[in-house]
Amino acid sequence: MRDIHEAAFAGDIETVRRLLDDGADPDVKASNLDGRWLSCEDHPTPLHCTLIAHDFGERHLEIVRLLLANRAQVRESHIKDFCVEASGSKHDTAAWKLLRERAPPLNLSDEAPWDQVQAQLRSRAGKD
Repeated sequence: MRDIHEAAFAGDIETVRRLLDDGADPDVKASNLDGRWLSCEDHPTPLHCTLIAHDFGERHLEIVRLLLANRAQVRESHIKDFCVEASGSKHDTAAWKLLRERAPPLNLSDEAPWDQVQAQLRSRAGKD
């Protein structure tokens, strides 16, 4: 059986929903740091695993919504890693908006990858 991190990374909405309905913590940190999570600053949460999926699309965006609806906390590391992985697709832009609505005040402008992706996503979102 998949854990919530694996299900989130794979875009398995049904499993993520079932696990949350069964009481899974949306902020639980992964205890197994296999190769998929090497880019993460810390042990990743389900939200983190969703955001770094290489095939981020509609399923992953729905999982972001589901995790946030279940009170997942948005951390600075989520924003940083998502912006490094983001391609600027419509799903990335929608996820960016959701994250920014929930994110604590962040000061990330000193990091070059952040600046480039942030500008691209803001432009696509019409906030330039």
